[in-house]
Parts: sequence; structure tokens; C-alpha cells
Amino acid sequence: MRFFEAEVLGNPLWKYIALFGSLLAAGVLHFVIQRLLHRALKLKAVPEGVERSVRVLFGRPLGALLFLLALWAGINLFALPAAAAGVVRGLFITALTVVGIYIITKFVDLLFSLWRERAKRTETRLDDQVIPLLSKVTKFAIWAIGILLVLQNLGYNVTSLLAGLGIGGLAVALAAQETLSNFIGALAILV
Repeated sequence: MRFFEAEVLGNPLWKYIALFGSLLAAGVLHFVIQRLLHRALKLKAVPEGVERSVRVLFGRPLGALLFLLALWAGINLFALPAAAAGVVRGLFITALTVVGIYIITKFVDLLFSLWRERAKRTETRLDDQVIPLLSKVTKFAIWAIGILLVLQNLGYNVTSLLAGLGIGGLAVALAAQETLSNFIGALAILV
């Protein structure tokens, strides 16, 4: 038992083994989820676009999320200096936010692919044209909010940035007033 208490770089050996074990457990959990998902998709008659979106959602993003959570659980065991702990915390929160945003955008892709499948069965073309636009706008908004979250977690003052963007947005809206009215008119014609 003294073997596990031997210190390596100021930390007991058992902490390194626990870190490796948590990473291994995350890998095994991801593999099991992938296999169960593969079987579930085989049993159900799922449209190809939806199946691809589900596989992308539960593929690398879920693996990255599980890896980050296992890494965080393992690293929290270690005795790190305060400065290093702050840097590790900032990097982890940034990485977790980016992976979370990526997972949310892939989930939005899944929802919009389901909506696209439903829109194919309708007679109008409007929904076929509006769905891709809504998908892109939604994903842009998610990434914009995510970037603001990352900046705020890194210690930047996001409030002043948003105020500046609001003033700039007002200027652009006033300048593009005629273009927006033409766009809304085109949508009214399509309906």
C-alpha cells in the first residue's frame, strides 16, 4: 500500500491512477452509449438525415464532454498552486463552454432536420426556404451567446461590449431600413 502513497511531482501515485481511471471510465461510457445508440437506430426506421444528425450529436461532442468531465474530476484531486489552479479552471470552463455550445448547435441541427423532414410533406415551398434560414440564425445566436459566456468567464467586461454592439446595431438598422423593408416585402410575397 505504500506504493500508492509514493509521491510523483508532489502528488501521491494514487491520484495519477485515479485520473487515468476516470479517463478510462469516460471512454468506456462513451463506447457503451455509442453501441446502444447504434442498436436503437437500427431498430427504428429513422430518416437518413435525422440518423446522421443523431450520430453527429452523440459522436465526438459527447466523447469530448465526457473526456472533459473525467479530466476535471481527476485534476481536482491534485494539489496545484493557486495560479496554476486558476489557469486550469479558466481553460476547463472555456473548453467545456465550447463543447457545450457545439453540442447545443448539433441538437439544433437535429431539431431542424426533423422539421425539414416534416416540411417535405407539405405542399408549400415557404417552409422549405425558411427552415435553413432559421437554422443558420439560431446557430449564429447560440455561438454569439457562447462567445460572450467564454469572454465573461475569462474576466472580460461583457456589459460594455454589449452596449457598444447595441449602439452599432442601431446604426446598422437605421442604415439598412430600406433593405429590411424589401426583405419583409419579399417574404410577404412568398407567403
